[in-house]
Amino acid sequence: MKLTQFSGSQDDLNSLLARKRDLGTELRNEKEQLAERYPIPKHEPGTHFIRGPIPCDWLRGAMRCGGKSANLALALWWLAGIEGANPIQLTPRVLGYFEISPRAARRRLAEFEKAGLVKVDRRRGRSPRVFLLTLAPTADK
Repeated sequence: MKLTQFSGSQDDLNSLLARKRDLGTELRNEKEQLAERYPIPKHEPGTHFIRGPIPCDWLRGAMRCGGKSANLALALWWLAGIEGANPIQLTPRVLGYFEISPRAARRRLAEFEKAGLVKVDRRRGRSPRVFLLTLAPTADK
């Protein structure tokens, strides 16, 4: 229905617009009540958290690699938040915390390198040093 073809009176139109406004207010109030009842979890002082923002394109690219790639991606960004700069050291302790085996980490890091997400400096007997890379912009947003 177009308002130019509305056949009611001005009072009818005003009541319709008021009802629409009231419904919008009711929906906002319901959303606010739900937000108070179910707040988004926040980290407690002294507990671990992942610092953001994390680029969604980077994260999507990582998750396409399969296996424990999401775990590894979160571990890398957690370390990046702690270190604040490249490179980051991917230690066995961090892998264990994010439930990633060393073998799975090696495979996923190799796939991340192929995808252009990271550069890895490997040294025999040492934990890999990982450089998070900026992805080239893509058209599929």
